[in-house]
Amino acid sequence: MNRSFLRPLCAIALLIGLNFSDLTAQSVLTGRVVDVETNEPLVGAVVAEQATETGVYTDERGRFSFETSSPRPTIKVTYIGYKETVRTLDADSDTDYTIELWPDPLQLPTTTITDSRLSRVYPDNSIQVQDFAFLEDNTLLIVYDPDEKTNVLELVAQDGTSLATWKDPSDPPRSLERDCLGNVQCISAAQAGQVDYTLHQLILRRDSLTIYRTAMAACRTLLDSTYFFEYSPSRWTKSFVYVRTDERRKRHLYASQDTHALKTIYDDALMPDKIVSPEMLYSGVRGVQAKQFQDGMNGRYFDEVQFPEPYVPIYTIGGTVCVFDHIRRKLVRFDAWGEQVAEAEISYPDLRRWKRNVIVDHAGNRAFTFTEKSGYTTVHRIDIDTGALILEWELPLPFVQKIRVRGDYIYFLYREGPYDPVKRLYRFEMI
Repeated sequence: MNRSFLRPLCAIALLIGLNFSDLTAQSVLTGRVVDVETNEPLVGAVVAEQATETGVYTDERGRFSFETSSPRPTIKVTYIGYKETVRTLDADSDTDYTIELWPDPLQLPTTTITDSRLSRVYPDNSIQVQDFAFLEDNTLLIVYDPDEKTNVLELVAQDGTSLATWKDPSDPPRSLERDCLGNVQCISAAQAGQVDYTLHQLILRRDSLTIYRTAMAACRTLLDSTYFFEYSPSRWTKSFVYVRTDERRKRHLYASQDTHALKTIYDDALMPDKIVSPEMLYSGVRGVQAKQFQDGMNGRYFDEVQFPEPYVPIYTIGGTVCVFDHIRRKLVRFDAWGEQVAEAEISYPDLRRWKRNVIVDHAGNRAFTFTEKSGYTTVHRIDIDTGALILEWELPLPFVQKIRVRGDYIYFLYREGPYDPVKRLYRFEMI
């Protein structure tokens, strides 16, 4: 093709592109979203242009910034617990807009209003609850303090009254765990601290996180003067030992091995001669995987075997140590001397949408598991004498997180909307 003919076409295309860019010139809108009564910034509010249905979240200072091609865009600002606001702004202006929202306590999920069995534990609707645990008759929370811009430890009574707080901006708390002694441990980036409530204040006895993980994490439960430890020689084997303080000797308690998974790995019919050694196994997000390799410089994976990681938890319930062996489908119970006292067959691993979890209400000596369907969770109680499921409760809110049971209530974390960045702590009464 004649290149001299292409030059005018390129020039025309360039002019068209320049004209088009002029017609679609972008302007930047900036501002902040605040509470009209307190002037506090609202973090995570949605600021969206109605014409394009595109928007952004406000940052930790309540600020927003986005581009628009409209000279006078109409924006809609929404935030859970506040009335929706619609405003038309001038995109050609250099104004830094302030959008004020009015509180609307009725703007909550319908289940919160109509279901008398559901209540929110933490009274402040705008505070993010990062984690929770139970300390005596109260609830221990890790909440995000927007003023300090850090996580804070707070103890809340059953009626929602704040009893005490604790904070360390240099090493803020991240999560809460319960050790085998029954103590609540507050975990940060570098430390683990046992939490106590004494003289109306929270006290943390902090130590190295490395020492905690090494010395305490392997200890799973305690019965009388006997400590029960988990030892996993491989990802498809779970073993437990017990140590009696009076005898000062360690003994084997129980072991469960996924022999089907091991047979699958070493099956010569499936893995002729290219199967990698056990050292080449690696753990994936959902389990353990083994892969074959094709020979040659440009080797690639050409076969894969997957099997789930064995889920065999151990808890102290009702004066016995219970091993929930989901591999062998057995619930095995032991006394404080490591002697087996009972065994029952469990069938719930066959349930569709079983979430591979067991939770225990230590105060009530009860065990629970749960299933999920279409985002809604059903909590099932396990009869530890028979291994059967005897009662169930469906939670009225979808996509809940971190379920725990205490007394007559199921506790869980929940976000109240798809654009809501704040997790709140709820409890649901089991009646």
